[in-house]
Amino acid sequence: MTRFKRSDAILLLFICTCLGLGAFSWTGSWENDEFSPDGSNMQTPESGFTSFFEKALYFKLVNDSPVVHMEASQLSLNSRSKWIYFLDPKGRAFSSSGSPIDYNALKGSLDQSGGRLALEEQVEVNANNSIIKSKRMSYVAGQDLLTSTGDVDVQSRNELNGDTVWIKSDQLISNPRKREAVYSGNVTGRIQRSRVYEEGISFASDRVALDLNSQHVGLDGNVVMKKQALTAEARRGEIFLENYNKRLKYFALYDDVKLREKVSAKGERLERKAFAEKLEGVMSEDRIVLTGFPKVLQRGDIIKGNRITLRENNEVVEVEDANTNFKLRE
Repeated sequence: MTRFKRSDAILLLFICTCLGLGAFSWTGSWENDEFSPDGSNMQTPESGFTSFFEKALYFKLVNDSPVVHMEASQLSLNSRSKWIYFLDPKGRAFSSSGSPIDYNALKGSLDQSGGRLALEEQVEVNANNSIIKSKRMSYVAGQDLLTSTGDVDVQSRNELNGDTVWIKSDQLISNPRKREAVYSGNVTGRIQRSRVYEEGISFASDRVALDLNSQHVGLDGNVVMKKQALTAEARRGEIFLENYNKRLKYFALYDDVKLREKVSAKGERLERKAFAEKLEGVMSEDRIVLTGFPKVLQRGDIIKGNRITLRENNEVVEVEDANTNFKLRE
């Protein structure tokens, strides 16, 4: 019978230790398994080997042009997969035309082949005079397509007149370089003028399309617009951002328009209601124009005409019909 020597035991222990370390390097991963595309920590020769880095700096260039710069507290890179996973990302991504967006979040991923950057949790993006906050964001650099979902909160500065536009929604799809954005799902917003003494306006809708190039805001579905003591509802609407100080309509509502306004008159507050197919608001003159079978309910009277003009916080009603024009005052 062969005697088991102490030296043999030491050699066996050494071999087992090496095998154990090898097995750990084969299957080991970060504590958080979200850095594997399928949520699995297992690595095989077919799936490649994953490298892990702390306090990482990542740069990607295509044809000597920058695609993405990033700092991350931790980064995971697979030898075969085109995906990179990271924690606490902060950096800059570039569209195909070279337009940059700055970003930061708690975690995210990058598809190196498709150029898709995905961010999650406390996402904040700064792009072309807009600050976008949300729970999740996806940016495809080649298309300059940015999609944000979950508690979307956007602040945009209008370069033309210095106004600020705030919008909240469930989802945002935008093209930062073209300064175009479409908001959907429980959309609410407000426009604040650069001059504090100039009046702003608030709005809500199912869908809002903002185009800062054409200075136009389109609203579609369950539209509500508020301006001081005036509230108007309709199916569709639009705001013309460059018309504030012009004798042109600044906002308009279409289809099944309903208006409510609190008017101060003779030391009392009366409620005025109006109905029409179209409403136009001229901000520079505090004037509301109703057309499309308009009628106004005021102090128990029903006023009708082809075209009715209301002055905000003024009980005067200007009526135009087919044969005559006249004004009514209680």
